[in-house]
Amino acid sequence: MAQLTFQITTPWLTAITPQILGLLTADGINGTWSPAINSTTTTTYTFTPSPGQCANTTTMTVVVSQNIVPTFTQIGPYCPGSSFTLPNTSNEGITGTWSPSINNNVTTNYTFTPSSGQCIQNANMNIAISSSITPSFTPQGPFCEGTNFSLPLTSDNGITGTWSPAINSSATTTYTFVPDAGQCSNATASQTIVINILTTPSFDAIGPFCQGEAFSLPIFSDNGVNGTWAPSIKNNVTTTYTFQPNSGVCANTTSLSVEIVPNPTASFSASTYEITETSNNVQFNNSSINATNYSWNFGDNSGSNTENPNHVFTTENPGNVTVTLIAFNTLGCSDTAQTVIIIKDDIEVYVPNAFTPDGDENNNIFKPVFSSNKLVYEFEMLVFDRWGELIFETKNQEIGWDGTYLAKGELCKEGVYVWKSRMKRAPNETEVMERVGHVNLLK
Repeated sequence: MAQLTFQITTPWLTAITPQILGLLTADGINGTWSPAINSTTTTTYTFTPSPGQCANTTTMTVVVSQNIVPTFTQIGPYCPGSSFTLPNTSNEGITGTWSPSINNNVTTNYTFTPSSGQCIQNANMNIAISSSITPSFTPQGPFCEGTNFSLPLTSDNGITGTWSPAINSSATTTYTFVPDAGQCSNATASQTIVINILTTPSFDAIGPFCQGEAFSLPIFSDNGVNGTWAPSIKNNVTTTYTFQPNSGVCANTTSLSVEIVPNPTASFSASTYEITETSNNVQFNNSSINATNYSWNFGDNSGSNTENPNHVFTTENPGNVTVTLIAFNTLGCSDTAQTVIIIKDDIEVYVPNAFTPDGDENNNIFKPVFSSNKLVYEFEMLVFDRWGELIFETKNQEIGWDGTYLAKGELCKEGVYVWKSRMKRAPNETEVMERVGHVNLLK
């Protein structure tokens, strides 16, 4: 039996009919094909010879290709009169021709027709012929006076060129852009760059302040400029601070000096720290530092505002008084110093050197006579004979020795006796006044 073979090597774009397939038989063998013809997809067909023929069945695959749309990289737009060509081969390698002929003066839609024998669709490309392009730019500024800036040499829509006049960072200026030759642009462009003049921040005077006094510096100037200060605040020494405006604020730096006035140091001395009846006028010597005004309190409900006062203390109320000095500087800052003045009453004491305990009206008792009994505290008087034996003792300044022997109650012999007294001049005084003397007992 004969073996039939068929082959179709070119993809078909048109419908395949049974008659066409019948013409493809070989050696005069006739027969039928199955399945039915399908012109939309690749199909394998089987040929069955008619009965009575000495031939086998055979197959044939008919390839049906889909239509391809050619693609091209877009070209243009072009300026009027520009020379350009259209590609004769698509991005997929499909060849063909364009129509109509190129027109470089008007925007035109061109059609690509693939070469014959290709299962390819037509394609189109619109080539724009643009009128003159006006350069466009993103606005710049405003800038602070003295800021370095530049103008772009290429517009946002791709036009290159130059600017005039030269850049001026000191004043608002309108600049003109002229496109370079050979570009689809014959229109100039302009841009006004605003230059903001620098403001000088102004501040009211701050201070002066006392040493250690807390203060702050304003973050806004009197004319509305905000910024920061350096160095950090120092409240112990006069310092010049620099104000730096915040970024984006058109203002100069400036400085501000804050005076710190030294605090006063109060100090004084007195001509005598112990006051008596014979020495109660005290001169105070003021040795305060950094002070201009003074307030004295003498501790006896009196005071003074002079720098180096004199003060007369009364001895009517012996004891300790605290004298206080408050020293002020020009800002009213103050310091205090104190000292204690001891007020003593020098008691005048008369002690007789003889007495006559003979029972008459005169001179019968031996005792000290004080100028002010009310200023005598913790009084004690002792009387001894020549051998040191205690013969009389009293703790009351009003009670004296009547000449008798303390233990026996007998009148002592005529002769010289030793007395000793002890007392204080104030209840809270630590000093004890002691005196020793001789007295003659006469009969």
